[in-house]
Amino acid sequence: MMNKLVIEKTLRGDIAEIAGKTEESVEAMVDFFNDLLKPEMRKNYLSHLRASLEDIINQKLNDVLKKKYSTNSPGCEEEQTKLTGLSNTKNYRPFSILMKPTRNSKRMATIHFFAGGALIQYFEDLDERQKRFYIAHELGHIALKKIGSNTENPVQENSVDLFALIAMYDRSNFYKKECTQFTYTQDEELISEFKALFKGFTR
Repeated sequence: MMNKLVIEKTLRGDIAEIAGKTEESVEAMVDFFNDLLKPEMRKNYLSHLRASLEDIINQKLNDVLKKKYSTNSPGCEEEQTKLTGLSNTKNYRPFSILMKPTRNSKRMATIHFFAGGALIQYFEDLDERQKRFYIAHELGHIALKKIGSNTENPVQENSVDLFALIAMYDRSNFYKKECTQFTYTQDEELISEFKALFKGFTR
């Protein structure tokens, strides 16, 4: 289970002063994160990989759409303009990757493709690291089916396994080697940088 966000009382007072709010307001915001956002964040396994796959697939679908409407069809100009505009602004996202826990332990994870995307179901009692491996495997099915090479048809399971291993190796390296540049060793360092960046924040 994801740890709850806890801000110590002394720091809570400092944050309240910087933000020009009360300590109660700070606590309410912390509760907002803990009660609504963090439970949802916890379910978004491998969110960067998932979002990247969605972006690439949707861009491919948008390119197909633009090509289709590049040849003007009489009487459809208004619809063509709308769809092309949506495509250019990336607001047209016909493919989504959904994830849902399941109590069915027959398979540790499964994938179902549907008209608007794919649904990954994973056994919710799995160890947290194991969940990520199984989900990475299912994301591999999406990656190799939708944007990978067409040399394998159907895609071989060991290719999907290889994708999962590379994806998890990349994530592990990110947390071990790259995350340090985004973290603060001391809370005071974070507060100080915030104050420097948002000088006009306090009113």
